[in-house]
Amino acid sequence: MSSSGNQSIAFTGSSLVCSLGLDVVSACAALRAGIVRPTTVDTFVVGTLDDFGGATVHAAPGITHGFEGDARLLRLLHAAFEDLQTQQSAAPWKKVRTGFYLSLPHPDREHTGFELIANEDLRRQEITRWEETQAARPEPDNWGKRAKSLIERASVLARWEQPVDLRAFSMTGNTGVAELIEAASRDLNSGAVELAIVGGVDSWADATSLRWLEQRARLKSATTSAGLAPGEAGGFLLMEAVPRAQSRGAKILAVLQSTVLDREENAHLAGKMSLGEALARVLTRTAPLAAWSPDAPPWLVVDQNGESYRAQEWGCALTRLVEDHPGFQEPVVWYPVVSVGETGAAAGAVQTSMALQAFRRRYAPAHQVALLAGADEGQRSATLLRGWT
Repeated sequence: MSSSGNQSIAFTGSSLVCSLGLDVVSACAALRAGIVRPTTVDTFVVGTLDDFGGATVHAAPGITHGFEGDARLLRLLHAAFEDLQTQQSAAPWKKVRTGFYLSLPHPDREHTGFELIANEDLRRQEITRWEETQAARPEPDNWGKRAKSLIERASVLARWEQPVDLRAFSMTGNTGVAELIEAASRDLNSGAVELAIVGGVDSWADATSLRWLEQRARLKSATTSAGLAPGEAGGFLLMEAVPRAQSRGAKILAVLQSTVLDREENAHLAGKMSLGEALARVLTRTAPLAAWSPDAPPWLVVDQNGESYRAQEWGCALTRLVEDHPGFQEPVVWYPVVSVGETGAAAGAVQTSMALQAFRRRYAPAHQVALLAGADEGQRSATLLRGWT
């Protein structure tokens, strides 16, 4: 279990592309209003003989239709780069040491979660298919090359004029952005970089992902009411030391107070049920800095996605927390997934952008926010931000 501790690191901007829009301002305004813009994938039919139809997804409007795999991720990253440049017209990354940090889905994601396949014959077929493709899979040493290639190609498409120095990447899924926020804060405090740009990108709306979700009874449909709604998103977060941000006259939206990481032994992909132990631990470790009190319930932005596994974990974690922190009896909880669907490795970018816009526009329900995330393989994270006043 690790924590970044209290650091004078500022968030001075963000970009976001998702089903609600191709820029952070309109997307977060729509999130605040509770707007939902699902689309139907007619080429992927789900349901029963009596009630069937195309899968419902939350796809980015116009830019990803017809694209699959890394090409789809590239389209999202390209649009997120363009939004970042629009939001930051002063281009603070020019002439300073800028580091990039990218959260993206694991290339082998479609070959995980065999324990969730109820049909034994299908499970054996999928395991055999995985074993047959092992020899052709990229070596782990090439995963970094994939991440670097994606972000560099996206920067070229967006006419980004500066070199792209990818310092770290994560493929853990929902907790990836939190892990990279911690890595970026270390680099900023050590002086390794002067500006950090943390990105996240993912799509569950392509054919391969939809097939994977359906086989494992995770795709929300007429036959799986407690499934997840596939989404996709791409976004970047701008981080820098508070003194540097102040010296250049940047608008500080929030400061990083802590990032706490842990691991749940009963992972979803292992076919187990979580009792919320790791999630409760990250919140317990966050509590001293947050100073939550009964008369000031915590503000939480969570990545709950409608699945039974996640709902049980959340309920168990709250039960563990209320005795020591009564405010958790009625926390203020925001659920981005309701409007944008499950965004996986980009979930942290969605959550953080949502919170930063709330601070910027002064509709935040509290001066602090905890961003909670849980990855399918067991990673858990809590990132605490404080609005700048």
